[in-house]
Amino acid sequence: MEKDEYSIMYDIGQSYWWFVGKQFLVKSILRKLKPSRLKKDRMLDIGCGTGIILKLLGGYGIAYGVELSMDAIQFLKRRDLHFVVRSDAGISIPFKEDVFSVITCLDV
Repeated sequence: MEKDEYSIMYDIGQSYWWFVGKQFLVKSILRKLKPSRLKKDRMLDIGCGTGIILKLLGGYGIAYGVELSMDAIQFLKRRDLHFVVRSDAGISIPFKEDVFSVITCLDV
């Protein structure tokens, strides 16, 4: 992805219809999973980009991210998201099996 795209995504993540709609869909699914139970659950966002979905997941449990781009990781730090591993999810995901209750992989 072009480096400038991360800056644009970060800036419009709360207002552009695509990102707002994606957040709405993820929230709808999480509500069906009984949020009171999810507070203790671990969640993983693969290809977390600038972190809008990762931040949302953090409201329902303990959220972890996988991201390859160092440019994107800089924006994750701006959102105060630190449970992120730099990795190419297409090769391997550096977590044990059966650790996460929810895994997202959106727009990757």
